[in-house]
Amino acid sequence: KLWNLQDCKRVHTIPLEAGVTKAAFHRENELLAVANDQFELMVFDPARKCLVRRWADATAIITGLAFSPDARWLVSSSMDRTIRVYDLPSGSRIDQFVCEHAPTSLAFSPPRDFLATP
Repeated sequence: KLWNLQDCKRVHTIPLEAGVTKAAFHRENELLAVANDQFELMVFDPARKCLVRRWADATAIITGLAFSPDARWLVSSSMDRTIRVYDLPSGSRIDQFVCEHAPTSLAFSPPRDFLATP
């Protein structure tokens, strides 16, 4: 559900087929990334009320989502110990690597030169 914080009213409901486990919002381009309990990752444009991208290649619960500062990439972490990098303009997964332990969250540094995980 999307809410207007000025008057606390719901402005839109995005129909989803599974429960949401994670969400991330990019302030500048206003894209919303959502992970669900079926290991899917979706990117929505709330202003246009439409689905922009969808990936279903995770094999475990998605534990973290982060947009790169320029909103070109979306990065996800999951309980299968992987970090996946998606290119939003092309809709392609451009990288994947395995961590020693399952990352429970992740974040980009502002200049986009580091990705931090616990």
